[in-house]
Amino acid sequence: MPLRILKRSVLVLAFAAFLILIVSRVLFVFADAAVVNADKREFLAPEAAVVRESFVDPFADVKGGAPIVRIETLVQDASPLVAADQAVSAARDAVDARREQTAALLAERARLEGRLVALLEAARASVAERIAAREAELVGLAEERERRGRDLDRTQDLAGRRVVSEAALDQTAVASRKSRLDHEAAANRLTALRIQQRLIAAGLMVEEGTGDVAYTAQRLDEVALKLIDAEREARQAELALAGALTHREAERASFERRHVITFLADRDARILPPVAPVGRTIPAGGTVAVAADCAGLFMDVVVAEEDGARFALGQAVRFRLVGSEKEWTGTVAELSANGGSAALRPTFVAPRTSRRTWLLARIAPEAAFMREAALERDCAIGRTAVLKTRSSGLLAPFRAAFRDVF
Repeated sequence: MPLRILKRSVLVLAFAAFLILIVSRVLFVFADAAVVNADKREFLAPEAAVVRESFVDPFADVKGGAPIVRIETLVQDASPLVAADQAVSAARDAVDARREQTAALLAERARLEGRLVALLEAARASVAERIAAREAELVGLAEERERRGRDLDRTQDLAGRRVVSEAALDQTAVASRKSRLDHEAAANRLTALRIQQRLIAAGLMVEEGTGDVAYTAQRLDEVALKLIDAEREARQAELALAGALTHREAERASFERRHVITFLADRDARILPPVAPVGRTIPAGGTVAVAADCAGLFMDVVVAEEDGARFALGQAVRFRLVGSEKEWTGTVAELSANGGSAALRPTFVAPRTSRRTWLLARIAPEAAFMREAALERDCAIGRTAVLKTRSSGLLAPFRAAFRDVF
């Protein structure tokens, strides 16, 4: 009886071992936990600095080349930039002074031109009145001359007939000659006045009664010369200001190259918290911001090397996030035996083994998982996932179960 029971027990155990072997070839077993991660770019302050501008918010998506954060180093030499600012300020003061001087001269020229026009108008009016008076006088003198001429003719006729004396004839001749000379003098004066009128109309200086006109014209010439000098100095001041502005821009660019750093996204990425706020002081080597590539999520799993037989390049695996029952598929994209490149990994999950040798496997999840993860604010980065891989040995399920329990 005991022998029969022993035989049956051996058969049951053998059959169970055979079933376990078959199941281990078909089913999946749980492996160690993995962490969802992505290629991340950490922006570090090379020196102690203060955040001047922040262009993004946590969990925001940025395009490649977009600015993220701008910092300014705390230890800096701004004396060249300060000197350039002072030079620009002095140049602007000089330009303003030259412009004020030019404006004053323009106003003075306008005032003198107005005064000259008024004086010339007054001179024209005065000459016109004097011409009218001379013309009226000339008409009277012409009539007087004709009358004296008739008197002289009549007196000569009477003297020829001995009616009047020679003395009376001489007296009449003198009066006629005087009347003729007065007429000629009046005509000359009228001609002079008309010439003066033409000179005034032409804007030329005249001597008689136009001292104010001459003085005003002279002052206008002096102001014109000063205005030419002022405009030349104003142009020189503007050129000096342009040069000072160019120099200041060069100094500012040099200052920013030396002391201002703008971090740009090297690819399309999502900003992970925290993002240093404006005004925050960052120590040398401190993290300013972190950008993650949500289109390239992966999971790294580290197992003891003796369990590495469960993984092979291109192998399909299944996984689910802790707290979720939904399973996804992935592919083993990279293997690194003995931790060959573990120091370069963004994450590291220590193997649950006392042995120094272990294996790191990188899992590339399916595209559907990446699309769904991208809908989460943090793209599920940092969440733990549980992998299931196909067993490749008879005792692998027992070792996995024993490891998971103990």
